[in-house]
Amino acid sequence: MSSVNPPATAKDTAKTAIDTAAAAKKQEIDNRQDLTDEEKAAAKSDVDTKASEAKSA
Repeated sequence: MSSVNPPATAKDTAKTAIDTAAAAKKQEIDNRQDLTDEEKAAAKSDVDTKASEAKSA
């Protein structure tokens, strides 16, 4: 009996949603005037880390 492989579309859709949310959050960070460039870079790095963790879950 062969194994059943579910379509990867759900996972791909989830990854796309994560990427979209991460891009929106980075844009929000860039638009903030109360943060220094270093703080913005650190916040965007954190967004990338969290997005990567979410995609590998």
